[in-house]
Amino acid sequence: MKASTDLTVLMSPQDIAGLDLAAALAPETTVERESCTLVESACTPENILVSEYTAKYDSMPITQGTYRLTLNVETELAPRALTQAVVAALPENTLWYGTSNEGHLADDAFDTRPGKAQCL
Repeated sequence: MKASTDLTVLMSPQDIAGLDLAAALAPETTVERESCTLVESACTPENILVSEYTAKYDSMPITQGTYRLTLNVETELAPRALTQAVVAALPENTLWYGTSNEGHLADDAFDTRPGKAQCL
């Protein structure tokens, strides 16, 4: 079935660069399109992930950024299981929110403009 995942994650650029979701999700899932875009902090004045990090660690996340991770996939997994599989592929203790759904995301969900922080 065609499915999509749209997550917001708080991760370091090094952890983002080290992600290999296609390998982590195989063989049940084939990644057809993926994007990871740095979300500008001015776009999210009250960032729930930054707030959660600050509450958990009693400090601001200095080396982490907020990224929007989007995937279009072909999968045997139900949407909930797909979300769980994607989150399991992230570094341990990664803060995140989002969901997976049946069907693919539209092209505008994949920000590939030059100058944007693409990480996958």
